[in-house]
Amino acid sequence: MTIASAIWSAHVSVMARSARGENYLRVRRWVDRDLAAYPRDSLALWGPTGIAILALVGAYNAGPAEPVAVALFWLLIAPPWGAWMGFLLWRASRIIRFEAIKGDREYDQRGKFLLPPEYARSESVAAASRRERRRKLGRTGR
Repeated sequence: MTIASAIWSAHVSVMARSARGENYLRVRRWVDRDLAAYPRDSLALWGPTGIAILALVGAYNAGPAEPVAVALFWLLIAPPWGAWMGFLLWRASRIIRFEAIKGDREYDQRGKFLLPPEYARSESVAAASRRERRRKLGRTGR
């Protein structure tokens, strides 16, 4: 292997990694946008689920080859579907957490002042848990 070919192969692998990373970010943005905008009728959720359901129904109605078709379903379709559902659950949990933090900040900045005066000294659950976490770690201030 020459030096030029070693540099070229390193360059190609970096290009491949960046293309994979770019595709991942593109899919992640699509899933986040889809789950945030249409949480109940999300294409990211129901598209792969519909395909898996159709494949499972087809596997159970395959006639004499039914055991083989069902085994192929569980070997070929179920693992990617499970991985996709895990990815969706992870992204949905991140979105829910983000929205909760945003709502707590909105309450701390504006919402509590619209309530009766005794609530003006209150704080959100997130702010209280942040304060408690800092106290346990021995930190003070922001």
